[in-house]
Amino acid sequence: MEQFLIYSKNNIVPLVPLVFVLVFISKFIIEILERIGKKAKIHIYPAGKLEIGFSQYGPTIALCGTMRAQKIDAFIAKIAIRVARKDSDFARLMDWRAFKPYVLGLIPDNEIKLELASAFLLNINSPFKCNIVFVDDPFIAKYSVLIPKIQSLWETYKNNQDEEALSNLGASFEQFLKTEEIRDIIVTFTDAFYWEPGSYSLEMFIHTSNPDKIHKTLFAFDLSIQQTGLLKENIIKIIQLICNIKVNCKYVFSEYK
Repeated sequence: MEQFLIYSKNNIVPLVPLVFVLVFISKFIIEILERIGKKAKIHIYPAGKLEIGFSQYGPTIALCGTMRAQKIDAFIAKIAIRVARKDSDFARLMDWRAFKPYVLGLIPDNEIKLELASAFLLNINSPFKCNIVFVDDPFIAKYSVLIPKIQSLWETYKNNQDEEALSNLGASFEQFLKTEEIRDIIVTFTDAFYWEPGSYSLEMFIHTSNPDKIHKTLFAFDLSIQQTGLLKENIIKIIQLICNIKVNCKYVFSEYK
């Protein structure tokens, strides 16, 4: 026994720190291999139809469906889409802006409350039902400067009308639309309107962190002449809303492809 203790002291004990180092290194290597083998995968399962709009929020697209993470949880930092019209050079980037309720009202034009879009954790055991509204921020930034001008013109126009004329608000507003300044603004909005009939591709970019990665999903949809015509009619309604006249803009719906 004494000889064994002497042997252990001289040969085994010095190796103990090395064993701890090897255990730590092996544990670190195993964790790295597990992370490499478990990269997050995100799938989108669309539901219903794509909602296309042109309203007080500018050009919009709302995508409804279920988002699912596989292998490991994923922290969704932001989501964006790129919309392009086939057989043309038209392409626009849109950022997520709001979540709509994942329900449909009995009255289509019922006012819907939007929740500001923000980053969230997507758990592998809890798929996320989503109805995401995407907006064209550069478009809004460019044309929002017309809002105070329209409001000022409307206030000036009302101040120059007698009470009898203002008693019929609809007729008064129709005359307001015929003024030179407003006709020019209508032309500006009409020229800026970019929903044209045709086939579109829609590429979604889901940005995740830890690790940083962009998950891509591709869809397609069509817009008809009737649909784009309906959206273009919203130009007058946008001016009405700017003038604080309550009205509902129309939206169109397209099948996912």
